[in-house]
Amino acid sequence: DTLLFCQSARQIAEGMPYVFTPGDRPSTGSTSHLYPFVLAVLYKAGATGDALLTAGFVLNALFYLVFLANWGLIVGRLASSPRAKAAACVLLVLNGHAAYGALSQSDVGLFMAVSSGIFAALLAGRLGWLAALLALSPWCRPEGAMLAVLYAGALIVRRALLRQRVLRGEWLAGGMH
Repeated sequence: DTLLFCQSARQIAEGMPYVFTPGDRPSTGSTSHLYPFVLAVLYKAGATGDALLTAGFVLNALFYLVFLANWGLIVGRLASSPRAKAAACVLLVLNGHAAYGALSQSDVGLFMAVSSGIFAALLAGRLGWLAALLALSPWCRPEGAMLAVLYAGALIVRRALLRQRVLRGEWLAGGMH
C-alpha cells in the first residue's frame, strides 16, 4: 500500500487527483480518500522520492502518538485505580500489533488516531470533537463509515428501546437533525 499511496500523493500534488497513472481514467485506487491528500501536502513541501517515505513514516509516528494519547484519556475515564490505569497504558504501548499497524506506512495510522479520538471524545462528552471526527472517519478508511452509522444507531436504540433522553447535541454529532 505504501507505494500506492505515494504514487497517489504525487499525482495529487501534480494536479491529477484520483488518476493513478497519467492518462488513465480517475479511480481512488486506495482505501482512503484523505491519506493520499495528506501525503500530497508533504510532497508539495519537498518530500519527494525516498524523502516521502521518511515523511510518511514520521507522520504515522505522530498519528501513533495521538492514538496512544487518546487511549491514555480513554483508560483514564474507564479504569478506576492508578495501578489499573498504568497497567492498561503499559500493555497498549507494548502491543506490537498496534505499533506495527500505525507505522506500516499506510492509512491505518491516520484511522487509528481518528477512531481512538472518536472514543475519547465520546467518553469526555466533547460533542463538537465527536461530530468532527465522525464526519472525518469515512474519509480515512471505509470502516469509518461504520463508526458513524453505529453511533447514530446507538442513539436510536437509546431513545426508542431504552426510552432514554438523547440530547440535541448528540443527534447533531451523529449527523441527524
